Amino acid sequence: MNNRSSLYTTESRVRSDGCYLYEDFMQTDGTDVKVYAVGPYYAHAEARKSPSLYGKVDRDADGKEIRYPVILPNTEKVIARKVVDAFKQTVCDFDLLRTDDKSYVCDVNGFSFVKSSVKYYDDSAKILGHMIMRRLAPTMNIPWKMPSWLEDPPLVSTTYGKMMELRCVLAVIRHGDRTPKQKMKMEVRHKMWFDLFRWHNGYKTGELQLKRPLQLQECLDIARTLLLEQDTYETTIRSRTVRRLGGQS
Repeated sequence: MNNRSSLYTTESRVRSDGCYLYEDFMQTDGTDVKVYAVGPYYAHAEARKSPSLYGKVDRDADGKEIRYPVILPNTEKVIARKVVDAFKQTVCDFDLLRTDDKSYVCDVNGFSFVKSSVKYYDDSAKILGHMIMRRLAPTMNIPWKMPSWLEDPPLVSTTYGKMMELRCVLAVIRHGDRTPKQKMKMEVRHKMWFDLFRWHNGYKTGELQLKRPLQLQECLDIARTLLLEQDTYETTIRSRTVRRLGGQS
């Protein structure tokens, strides 16, 4: 069947009629990662649904298997470089299984390209073109300057093996001369607040944002008026209480 990638079987026994290789089943997150390497320092990765889920291939409108871009961590980039070096295959792809915070190579293929990715083909053409020029230019007297990114990157020893050395960090930072936001949420019931809400057409949208200086001044005036009324009310109550108790403070 065209869309069938696996089929469940109840057969489960150790065969003794020949030589067979049995491997432990690895529990993954439901996806397989396909890595496409072009040289030792470039790898494009895509994830696809694991055939072990329900054995049916998900395809797009063009009939191609649906895949999703994946960012490889440093450990898996080192794996890609080791695969290229070990098999001496500049262009190749291999399958990764991620389980228990580790990655395992389960299959290595030969000369293979991504099904559909314009950026991958642009990058591959650039890398392969420079690799060819790097070999031919000195022997054929071709004027060509090797780009800095093609130079062998500095590698340092780490607990995970050889990794690229970080030379610099580039960042674009936006600075704004602003004070930290000070917010206070509260429920209001006074008529003055509802009049302000209605005056600025807050009932039409169900919310109101006041940011202009005059609008903020209105809010401040209402708050000061209500605080003054509250102070006056408390002073009056305190005076009445004192008179009721015979002038005792």
